Amino acid sequence: MVLTEKQSHKGFTLLELLIAILLMATIVSIVGISMGLACRSIETGEKRMGRLERFRVSWAILNAQIGSMMPLSYTIESEKKLYFKGSRSSLQISTNQSIWHGQQGYVLVKYTVESDKTLKASENLIGVDNVRETTLFENVEEMAFQYYFTDLDGAGQWLDEWVEDRYIPEKTKINMRFEGEKYSIIIPVRSFGSKASPVSTTASPDV
Repeated sequence: MVLTEKQSHKGFTLLELLIAILLMATIVSIVGISMGLACRSIETGEKRMGRLERFRVSWAILNAQIGSMMPLSYTIESEKKLYFKGSRSSLQISTNQSIWHGQQGYVLVKYTVESDKTLKASENLIGVDNVRETTLFENVEEMAFQYYFTDLDGAGQWLDEWVEDRYIPEKTKINMRFEGEKYSIIIPVRSFGSKASPVSTTASPDV
């Protein structure tokens, strides 16, 4: 007796292959989009970390320089004038703290809030014409300087412009809005009493 076995071999239909290819393409597309979003998120995070680190370092520079400002003066036409100048959008000080570490001597520093929403700093050794410049803050939404004035009665107030030519303010306040957040820092003068007698130099007042 001979037994015969019928075997049926069933393959994929064209429709099934098309569906499989479509599913595979969809999965690859989803994975690709997810990877792209992840890479962009990492890149955005790194950029933000870089901005925050620059923000922290710039604040440290301002705190060190403004806090150590000195009442240095120059003589012009037999009259002593302070290097210090202060308004809402700019501040000029004399200090022994340089932005560029290693530079010895007193430096003249000018901070300027520019129209392109940056805070620029220029610096030179007093008596030397070589001026160096750098940008401390970028994309600043608002920024302004204020100066603490104490009258003869001991009453104090914050001024937008410093007009006193005999001494420097005992405190400087910086108001800023950056990336939607408001910041305010008050920096007291630490190195000299703000009403100490000005220390004379023979250098030019220009930065």
